[in-house]
Amino acid sequence: MGLPAVSVEKMSLSRVSPTISKLSPILLAGLQKTAANELRESLTQGDPILLAELRRDGLTPLIYMQLLSQGLTGGLNPTFLAALQHDYYCSFQAAAYQEQEALRVFQDLNKAGVEFILLKGADLRLRVYQDPAQRPMCDLDLLIGRQQLPLVQQVLGRLGYRVPPLPPDLHPGCRELFQYMFTLKPPTPGGLEIDLHWEIRAGAGFYRLPFAALRRRAISMDYQGVPVKLLSPEHLLIHLCLHMYSDHTYSNLYGPGQTYFSSRQVVDLAFSLARLPVHWPQFLKDAAQLHCQTPLLAVLAELHTFLPGIVKPFVLSALARHRPKIAEKIAFSHGLGYLTVPFVMFYHEPLQHCLRYLAANLWPDPEYLLQTLGSTSRMAYLKGFLGRFRPRSQ
Repeated sequence: MGLPAVSVEKMSLSRVSPTISKLSPILLAGLQKTAANELRESLTQGDPILLAELRRDGLTPLIYMQLLSQGLTGGLNPTFLAALQHDYYCSFQAAAYQEQEALRVFQDLNKAGVEFILLKGADLRLRVYQDPAQRPMCDLDLLIGRQQLPLVQQVLGRLGYRVPPLPPDLHPGCRELFQYMFTLKPPTPGGLEIDLHWEIRAGAGFYRLPFAALRRRAISMDYQGVPVKLLSPEHLLIHLCLHMYSDHTYSNLYGPGQTYFSSRQVVDLAFSLARLPVHWPQFLKDAAQLHCQTPLLAVLAELHTFLPGIVKPFVLSALARHRPKIAEKIAFSHGLGYLTVPFVMFYHEPLQHCLRYLAANLWPDPEYLLQTLGSTSRMAYLKGFLGRFRPRSQ
């Protein structure tokens, strides 16, 4: 079969929800100089579909404060405005609780000598959004060194965090060998889950940002008197782009199909571009060293079409000069379907790890078969396993 072409069409931000895209001048106040007159009509009508979409992406608290700060609340549908206000106050209460929970975690990790880097929402709240309530989050993402995982589990275990029941492993030891993150449940319902990462991956695992590479340029900040580390602005931008690309690709490949791009991710990325001191030559150098120019171009080029001027043209030109090799083309487009993941593994991992992975998939542990199939029939398992490689119906 022919190699799939690297295309940014599947990443098109033109598929951001039309109703939400109309709100970009408010969502991205100060980033676009667009008159808000056209927006007032849709907001005044109090469209329930618009409200549902804003809530889906956790944007109502931000919308409320942007409207309030710009003096645009007058004349809005009272029910619509009351819903925005309600969501903001709920987010404010949740953020206050989460800030205290995060503080306890950071204090205890620091006391234990654990070095960690805040990711995603926890980072963006601290240096991109002016008010934590404007950036809701449901989990706390931390990047740590793989060797510190046992110590981190002990520290968080003393705080009441626990590992949830895990699905059966294909073969004892496979999960520890091949995973690069896992989740800890909070001590109380409604608390913050903690996602521990020791590597950032995207594109079927082809694009990899290891802790050691990110740690070297991590910056220190104060979190209510506790020192924490954050990604450098350039690494943060790379991470946001990879996360955006990965979520969109995964949902289209394995889910029912995502009609629109996540507006929350668009806003996070646009705010970061506008408010962080990104050193573009360093960004391009990092992109080359981490071999991730292709997904960065896919995301940033489409963001540029949605918000012209927010990305420097010379940055897009430099990223476009990268010519991906065959392996990256396959990984980027998921061109081998289910086989893409093992293909990437053979590209990155030592041969003995790859052989162990293949052996576990072809001849899994009897306990795995019993829990997943209800029997230990290897014939039934192999029939289902091989069925994954059938071409998907169009």
